[in-house]
Amino acid sequence: MKLKYILLLMVSVLFVTMLVACGSSKEELPSPKASTGKVAAEELSEEEMDKKDVEKDKKKKSNDKKKDSKDNGTKKDQSSDKDKKTNTKSNDSSKKETKDDTKKSSNDINVSEASGVFYVVNTSGLNVRSGDSTSYAIIGALNQNDKINVTGKTSNGWYQFDYNGKKGYVSGNYLSTEKQDTNTASSSKGSNEKSNKNTGSSNNGNSNKGNGNKGSSSDNQNAVDKMKNLGKSQQVILVTTSGYNTSTGKISTYEKDGNGKWNLVLSSTAYIGKNGFTDNKAEGDGKSPTGKYTIGQAFGYEGNPGTKLSFKNSTENDVWVDDSNSKYYNTWQKDDKADKDWDSAESMMHRLYNYGFVINYNTAQTPGKGSAIFMHVGSSYTLGCTATNQGDLIKIMQWVDPSKNPVIIQTPESGLGNY
Repeated sequence: MKLKYILLLMVSVLFVTMLVACGSSKEELPSPKASTGKVAAEELSEEEMDKKDVEKDKKKKSNDKKKDSKDNGTKKDQSSDKDKKTNTKSNDSSKKETKDDTKKSSNDINVSEASGVFYVVNTSGLNVRSGDSTSYAIIGALNQNDKINVTGKTSNGWYQFDYNGKKGYVSGNYLSTEKQDTNTASSSKGSNEKSNKNTGSSNNGNSNKGNGNKGSSSDNQNAVDKMKNLGKSQQVILVTTSGYNTSTGKISTYEKDGNGKWNLVLSSTAYIGKNGFTDNKAEGDGKSPTGKYTIGQAFGYEGNPGTKLSFKNSTENDVWVDDSNSKYYNTWQKDDKADKDWDSAESMMHRLYNYGFVINYNTAQTPGKGSAIFMHVGSSYTLGCTATNQGDLIKIMQWVDPSKNPVIIQTPESGLGNY
């Protein structure tokens, strides 16, 4: 029995000891869950930090790369700009050299000293050029027996002289030291150094100044004084050539004073049909009609230049009918006319019709006898009209006075006695 109590006591002591040991062990051991969570959290934080560091490094490298790229781009741009500036400078230099070379070549005319008085012979309407060949621009024109004072001569036979304050050049083939007798002058053909042969060409920079010579002497002066068929006319526009087969001639305007004397007002170069004059004009023959005609209305699309003639502003809808089969043949019409019956007509907006006036030819509208005969702007042959530079044409338009019964006479010099 005693032994039983002893054993019970020992078990109780052992149990208490175990309880104490278990309590002490529980306090010292960390919670697995808490420990795992903390370690995981610390490890994740380090991983994130590593990632952040990696991303930061990448970002830094990327920024550095961009900066380098930007710097390189800036350097490239600067280099490119520098190259551009260099190229521009080089191009400018090249252009300047080209310009200087061009300038040098255009003025590089070898002129030797020469002097003397010469007269224009064998032609009416000798072009004055800015250099010693036909490749240079036309700056004016001279007529038969016009006098020039030569100041130099080129190696190819052209003569230099002062022309309205500029250096002018003409071929020596058409000059003489003596005046030509116009009564025995022969017709010049083809080879004369005259206007360029581009139909309806522009005025070569001389459109506004004109080359008319007011009050200069003229052999036609006596011819007008001798004319018996002028009636009540007090103004005459005389268009003459050296013959039937030339397209270049002379325009001279005259006005009758109170004493019955005809005075020269203006003289200029005339350009007529490419095939010359004809006494029997036909539609499309390329010839200008000879004869005496009254003057019709003035026209243009740059405004009235101050003419006393009836003036008509041209529009895109205005045409001059040249169809011989039309009842409106040789008249000004509207292209959208309700009873339009023509197949061909000439636009009144032609580039050479900016100023002009009608020469009253074939007013009877005889089919096939020719149409649309005007005086207009031009510096080369026409297809039947008469043309002159714009400056002198405007002067003529401003001078013509309907109250003085103006007429235009067109004829070779050999036919002057017919009027």
